[in-house]
Amino acid sequence: MLSRLKIDNIVTQLAPDEPFFIKTEDEYTLAWERFLRGKFEYKFVINPNPQNLTDLVLDSTRLKFLMDGSFLKSTSEFEMGSTFFYSKRVSTQKKEVDCFLTPLLYSYNNAGKMIPVIINDFPIILYREHIARNITLDELVPLFESYVEEMEKGNTNYDPTLIKPEVFIKPKIDYLTEVIKQTCYLGKKIMAIVDMNCAEHVAETWKNHQNHSKIENLQNLLTNLSNSKKIEKNLTFTDYIQKHVILDLLLDDFVQENFVEYKSFPFSGKGTIGRDMNFGNVFMIWNHFQRKYRRSKKKLRTFEDIQTRGEAVPGSFVDVEELNRIDKKLMKNKKLFKLKE
Repeated sequence: MLSRLKIDNIVTQLAPDEPFFIKTEDEYTLAWERFLRGKFEYKFVINPNPQNLTDLVLDSTRLKFLMDGSFLKSTSEFEMGSTFFYSKRVSTQKKEVDCFLTPLLYSYNNAGKMIPVIINDFPIILYREHIARNITLDELVPLFESYVEEMEKGNTNYDPTLIKPEVFIKPKIDYLTEVIKQTCYLGKKIMAIVDMNCAEHVAETWKNHQNHSKIENLQNLLTNLSNSKKIEKNLTFTDYIQKHVILDLLLDDFVQENFVEYKSFPFSGKGTIGRDMNFGNVFMIWNHFQRKYRRSKKKLRTFEDIQTRGEAVPGSFVDVEELNRIDKKLMKNKKLFKLKE
């Protein structure tokens, strides 16, 4: 179908801070681990913190390096067929057709046509932080419980993000639409692949856009979209971590698999009560809430599954007494904070 359309550019919904964009000729997970441990200074094929559209463009040179390196060498995660790209799903741990990576395969197999691929999605870490700062635990916990309940009923099409679209969906839509708009200046025929839950919203946002000629700086746009609209006062560090754990289980295991398992934590917790005193306990706190909420989500792999495969699990054993002590200190700080106000 793509060959008949004779398109100039492909836009596909992939986040620019996916670890597989690390610039390596080896299996990407090995390079990613070395990068997180600070053993080597790596660059990325795509800028994980894009400033402008050129940071998101996979031209033929970048694409070939990515395909011949991260994708071809990472056989446990990816598989390339003649027409489809397969990636391992978090929920099943099985390789299935990936609709967002498959367009890369078309461009790669037709190098003579020089079809650039534009990577287009809200950076995952920035997106998670935006949600954590714009939703309370009182809102997030029931949302997670409703998700688990629907999964138990076999309703695999249930999408909890649709319950609060202003927090989960709108920032993505505004960003996706802006990148697609800017891509239109690169060619006449654009093929945009977006999630089915985003397609109608993108079309509606495009239709209602006031000024199609205005070009937004992507870094400024991301900053504006991720700014907290709902400032949650007296947010403790443990509640902040609890939110991120729930989001990781609700959306996917991105933080657990790509950061926590390597004893790295991508969020600062800036401004939360008790942050400076307890950041050193972040993995213990994370693991406590992981165990608590993962019990409800039986379909995802458990820590026992991870340990069976011999993977490292930071903070596998939770010192409950220590965690209670931290909570008491945070509550004490919370009361002092209120008194100062």
